[in-house]
Amino acid sequence: MYIGSSGKCSGLKSGDYCYCQHRYGSSCYKYKTYVGISGSCSNGVKSDGYCYSTFCPNFAYAGSCYKYRKYADSDGTCTGVRSGSYCYFTCSAYVYHGTCYEYKTYVGSSGSCSDGVKSYDGYCYSTSCSGYPHAGSCYKQRKYVGSYGKCTGVRSGSYCYITCSAYVYLGTCYEYKTYVGRAGSCSSGVKSSTGYCYSTSCHDYAYDGSCYKHKKYVGNYGTCTGKRSGGYCYYMSCSGYTYLWTCYNYKTYVGSSGSCSNGVKSYDSYCYTTSCPGYPHAGSCYKYRTYVGSSGTCTGVRSDSYCYFSCSAYKPYMHLGTCYKYKTYVGSSGSCSNGVKSYDSYCYTTSCPGYPHAGSCYKSMIYVGSYGTCTGVRSGGYCYSICSAYEPYMYLGTCYVYKTYIGSSGLCTHGIKSSTGYCYSSFCSDYPHAGSCYKYKKYVGSSGTCTGVRSGSYCYYSSCSGYMYLGTCYISTESTSVISTIPTSAVD
Repeated sequence: MYIGSSGKCSGLKSGDYCYCQHRYGSSCYKYKTYVGISGSCSNGVKSDGYCYSTFCPNFAYAGSCYKYRKYADSDGTCTGVRSGSYCYFTCSAYVYHGTCYEYKTYVGSSGSCSDGVKSYDGYCYSTSCSGYPHAGSCYKQRKYVGSYGKCTGVRSGSYCYITCSAYVYLGTCYEYKTYVGRAGSCSSGVKSSTGYCYSTSCHDYAYDGSCYKHKKYVGNYGTCTGKRSGGYCYYMSCSGYTYLWTCYNYKTYVGSSGSCSNGVKSYDSYCYTTSCPGYPHAGSCYKYRTYVGSSGTCTGVRSDSYCYFSCSAYKPYMHLGTCYKYKTYVGSSGSCSNGVKSYDSYCYTTSCPGYPHAGSCYKSMIYVGSYGTCTGVRSGGYCYSICSAYEPYMYLGTCYVYKTYIGSSGLCTHGIKSSTGYCYSSFCSDYPHAGSCYKYKKYVGSSGTCTGVRSGSYCYYSSCSGYMYLGTCYISTESTSVISTIPTSAVD
């Protein structure tokens, strides 16, 4: 409509023309806002829940006039119309069927809504809250659960807000939620598709919000296939082990490549079976059982004087699901060329090119008698070692020719010094003797004093020709607290 440059326009003005944005009856209005059937329209005309007006005293947006506008980022809740980071709305909280409400609480399909209006999707809209308001909802209960306590409702800080006293399933409140598996029965309640039984009463044993059929005393270390509490085990109809909603009597570790011919093998290398063709023990089924006595070696599980294991006596050691004949400690840097090395520095092999002894494979076997030095494993006058006879001393997985005590402050220029004051080396520029490398060799005769190691009429010693105490060398010892510190060079 033409109104000229100075004419009034209640719609949208463009040049000398006025265009009607929202028409109702024979009048034209600038704003059309949905206020609901019971909503007010004080500055306009209301029809079918809409308010037609030419003036907006609050917030105008997209041809409507809203009472409120608040900042709401991309994650913030908006109960009206969102524009950028703002939310435009006519009610301060929630709208349902044209009426504004302060609270919107989920109560489920069968939950009550005595102080409000319940929607078809299980929400209760109310203007007041007789319980505990939180985040726009009204909850019947609020209880303190701390940082790690169980919360079946909405957690906020250390509190849990709930509409039911315990659990909700399909809009109904239940006191107990118990896992029974897909094949388990739920005679006193309602079973979910995920294998849980929701019930309002428990005729057996209630514990931690669940209802169990059985309660058995197992002590602190007894096997429990359910929930353990104070020495007792709470469990359902399966007294054995459950895997993929099926109950089994035995659960045995067989390794990643081990077989499970009479059962089902899990992803973590366990074999679940209902029968045991071998030797059952503590809920597992083993292929072999051997008498080892109180001190004999056991490569499996020891019980009294017997050893239960899944590998044969010929290959008794299991590693990553494979059985091996030998298990030998080689150290962190030691080699394992003919086998597989574990993270804890053991070498698992099926053959031994060196000297086998007590389930391990050694590189050298040297006769040392009853009193000779042995840096490996002593057995019947012999010394078995993973180091060769030429390099008999191991330190941090490396073999060395010499092992010499030099004290905490002594120097170890040609090798590696241990925390206990020993110098490991493969080269000796001074005086080698009995597997050690000494800096000095002195003739002392048959009765002369020797502060090091005597051999024949000679004395072998490192940096000290007197007396070593706490890594320091002294020329003499006395019964008093004063110790003479005359340099050793004065008596050489």
